Amino acid sequence: GGGGGGEKGHGHGGDLGMALTQATSQGLSILNHQIIYKLQDDVQRMMDGGLAVFEEQVSGEAQVLATFPLSNKKLKGQGRIAGVRILSGKMTRAAQIFRVVRDGQVIWQGPCTSLRHLKQEVQEMNQNTECGVVLEDGGFSDFLEGDVIQSVFASKAALDAGIIKGVKGG
Repeated sequence: GGGGGGEKGHGHGGDLGMALTQATSQGLSILNHQIIYKLQDDVQRMMDGGLAVFEEQVSGEAQVLATFPLSNKKLKGQGRIAGVRILSGKMTRAAQIFRVVRDGQVIWQGPCTSLRHLKQEVQEMNQNTECGVVLEDGGFSDFLEGDVIQSVFASKAALDAGIIKGVKGG
């Protein structure tokens, strides 16, 4: 017999980047599979305890308002500071990963070198405050106004597996 359709609600063709960003910000784990039997294999491995769980938590999100040249002597001539306002949570220097999100897509992730408030190095900044962020010794400087920077805590398993580019567990 017929029956047709039934494809609605499976997430096909949607904006996966946005869905992943929203899900991870809610603390949900996402397994992305194009082939159903690979999903079945992973679910079976998880049930058997053989698949590491990669957890991450976004501790804070900030929006880039402006950028400024780095004035640090040792980094002279390279890099920029992003002047940001904390939109939610706390931007925390201790977070293993900082991400730059543009139009719902993660365009860069790596370490934060500096979090500054009124020219002083700080460990964290709260919602509705403004600060300066330097990523990877100025190695990332392609900020645009409106970009979102996230500070993210990740499980050791996620870091050790190398899922997070350029950042090691410890």
